[in-house]
Amino acid sequence: MIELKASSHIGGDETRSYDVVTDCKTIGSFVSEVLTKYKREWGTFRTRFGNFDYKYGKMVDVIPPTILAQRFSNVKASGGWSNMDYKFE
Repeated sequence: MIELKASSHIGGDETRSYDVVTDCKTIGSFVSEVLTKYKREWGTFRTRFGNFDYKYGKMVDVIPPTILAQRFSNVKASGGWSNMDYKFE
């Protein structure tokens, strides 16, 4: 489950920041959920291990299994229209 809650006003470029509510515990489970649920989006997953692009339900960059297995405590999102970036904390 992923739910986006707006945490800023819409900017001049039509984007905003979001707090993400999720029951996903690992980067891999979250990525899988995004790729399944938001097939019309593109953007970047930002981790402390690197940045990984996705586009329309598929990964552009390969995320190594060791990173997919990492747990995270929080994730933020920013974007608008069909672009959405996610930052793991």
